[in-house]
Amino acid sequence: MIVLGGLSHPAFANPKISTDKVKYLQVRLVEVIITSVGFAPNTAVTFTVIDPNNVQTSWSVTSGTDGSVSTTFQLNSDSVLGSYTLTASDGASTASTTFSVVSIGVPEFGSLYIAIALGAAAFFLLSRYMSGKKPIGVPETATLS
Repeated sequence: MIVLGGLSHPAFANPKISTDKVKYLQVRLVEVIITSVGFAPNTAVTFTVIDPNNVQTSWSVTSGTDGSVSTTFQLNSDSVLGSYTLTASDGASTASTTFSVVSIGVPEFGSLYIAIALGAAAFFLLSRYMSGKKPIGVPETATLS
């Protein structure tokens, strides 16, 4: 414990940082909620996010009297998929964690064309199905493209 101004504070040598989730979907706009504890009180804490392409984004927030900090980081639909590194430092101590941006997993579709001849008339049907899964009622020997 360190005593400052009559108040006791946890030692500042072991700060911790976390995000509200481990994985975020690549959608329109998402806020990553960041909380940290164990930094020196009333000190500028610099946060740095490094994306999978090694692009860095940094900003600073002043810690509270207890050495804690809360801040946010925004992701959007253009955010790079993969693992991100988040670091926080007050100049004397550093904490880091990781989080990921993942695809929303939009299913891919295939097409099935069916031609039916009834006398002089011909009918064409188009059916869509999720890739990797045959449409219901299609024989196993059918070729899908």
